[in-house]
Amino acid sequence: MKRLPEILSGNISWLFLSGTTIDELPSSFNLVLRLGWLDFLDCKRLKSLPSSLCKLKSLGVLNLRGCSKLRRLPKCLGQLSSPIVLNQAKTNIERIPESIIQLFMLRYLLLNYCEGFQS
Repeated sequence: MKRLPEILSGNISWLFLSGTTIDELPSSFNLVLRLGWLDFLDCKRLKSLPSSLCKLKSLGVLNLRGCSKLRRLPKCLGQLSSPIVLNQAKTNIERIPESIIQLFMLRYLLLNYCEGFQS
């Protein structure tokens, strides 16, 4: 699977895409209103995340561990209202958006083995 369908059900609460060959999310991804857990573990082809991801009000866990082609996070990341865990270990993310200081619910930010991390 290289791409997700353009429209997904709004009743999904967990989405595990671990190890898939997905390379991008559809822009309509924000329609998955109840999504609480989004797991991209070892999705080595994932290159970017759409800014519509920031509209997921229930997202508590975003696991990007092992997404080695991922270099940037959406600038609006701080608009997420309830993230508790952001796992970015083993990615090539160069920097974290400044908006992250707005994430008052954030409990875990994992950045180990991020070789390209600058700031």
